[in-house]
Amino acid sequence: MGNGVVDFSVNIPNGSQIAAQLLGFTPRLEASMMQAMDEIIGRLHTASVSFMQWKNPTGALEQSAYEIITPWKGTLGYAVPYALRRDLGFSGMTDSLGRFYPHDPGKFYLENAFIDNNAFINERIGTALKSVLP
Repeated sequence: MGNGVVDFSVNIPNGSQIAAQLLGFTPRLEASMMQAMDEIIGRLHTASVSFMQWKNPTGALEQSAYEIITPWKGTLGYAVPYALRRDLGFSGMTDSLGRFYPHDPGKFYLENAFIDNNAFINERIGTALKSVLP
C-alpha cells in the first residue's frame, strides 16, 4: 500500500520452488494455479466493487481497478489517489487542502471481499493443487 494505491494479494510463498521440489509437476501446476488465481482475483474484484456504496458516486474509484495475475500471486489494486482512504477511512484527519473530516469511516471493500470469498479462495487453490496430483 502506498501512493494512493491499494494492493490486495493472495500469495503462496515459494510456490514455484515448492511445486518443483515436492510435486515435479511445475508446468501443469502453473497452468492450474494461473487459472485459479485468475478466477480468485476476478471474484475479489467483483465483490470489492459491491461494497463501494457511496453517497455521491463518480465511478472513478471503481474504474481505476487493475489486476496483476501470476500462478503464485494475484494482485487487485485501485489506482486513484484516494483509494486507501476510501477503503480504510479518514475520520479525524485533515487532507492536503486543509479540510477536516470528523466522520469519514472506511468501507473496507477489499477486506470484506476477501472475508466473503475466503471459502471460495481456499477451495479454488485446493482444487488447482489436487488437479495435478496423479
